[in-house]
Amino acid sequence: MSPFPALRRFVADLGKALHGRPVKATLFAACLAGYLAVDIWDDVAPVGTHDWIADQLKALHVADPGNFHFIVYGDNRGNNPPFASILDAVAADPIIAFVIGSGDLVKTEGKENFRQFIQQVRGRLRVPFIPAPGNHDLEDGGFLWPKIMGPLNYSFRVGLNAFIVFDDNAADSLGENQMQWLERALADAQDCDTRIVVMHIPLFDRANGTIGHCIPEDLSSRLLEIFHKGRVTYVFASHVHGYLKGDYEGIPYTISGGGGARLAGSDSEHYFFHYLRVHLHHGRVDVEVRPVPAPWSHRWFGRYGYSAWLMVRDLATFQGLETSLLIATIVLGLLLIRPLPRQTKP
Repeated sequence: MSPFPALRRFVADLGKALHGRPVKATLFAACLAGYLAVDIWDDVAPVGTHDWIADQLKALHVADPGNFHFIVYGDNRGNNPPFASILDAVAADPIIAFVIGSGDLVKTEGKENFRQFIQQVRGRLRVPFIPAPGNHDLEDGGFLWPKIMGPLNYSFRVGLNAFIVFDDNAADSLGENQMQWLERALADAQDCDTRIVVMHIPLFDRANGTIGHCIPEDLSSRLLEIFHKGRVTYVFASHVHGYLKGDYEGIPYTISGGGGARLAGSDSEHYFFHYLRVHLHHGRVDVEVRPVPAPWSHRWFGRYGYSAWLMVRDLATFQGLETSLLIATIVLGLLLIRPLPRQTKP
């Protein structure tokens, strides 16, 4: 006697259903095959770059390295109207030299998400886009970022201005290797007029009181020591979905996480969609916040309704074929497993 009688009965019933409903069975098989093919293609199709950061830095040319403008923003988490508004505003601003995205470029780590992000940036921008990794970009282990974007920690210069991109996403356990890398990068930039640090998760927020989504106090204190020793000029961070500014015991910072993800609060002074337009001139860093319009779904339904609308929109717009095939497969499968009508003897 078989140890799996229930499985045997299921296989027998499925065989009868497939034999008794050939049209539905064919459609079911076709939808299932189509869904699997689309899903596999999303995972294996080429993204279009193997070292995005190197390509962008190679394309970085600033006419006057002592006097230029650039953009900083964070936390778009994929394709949404506020992020599109930011890209359009940058494209319409002729004096912007480059854009820095301070993390959470995609909803979750996945080839299809990086592919969509890169296509959107390439389609709308004509200036280099220089990214910092966020926790959502590394959510499934961080294997894709080095293969697609490049290094997690790196630095570059524009004239005598040093930009240091620091991966602090292991906020609860930043190791000694990370700290030493940051110390070396700052030490190598001591001949510069400015040293600008870009990170995703901010330090404690002493100007606005304690806020969530910050690095623990002990690690923040250690980083602050390194910042002071390395004579950091300015710190840009995100992760908190809003706008906050202050200084870390004399080191000015701005938290800019209004790139399109659901806002972290309802206080309109701090929580709104925006980007930063930065003017760097002769060692001085001037930061201007530029709001972008909130989508109708946010105005009508609030931040949670906006988040739900984004989920539905993404399923319909960017995963429409895959979603449709999955729904069709489920519906046809349910129709197939219905009991066949009994045959009446003549």
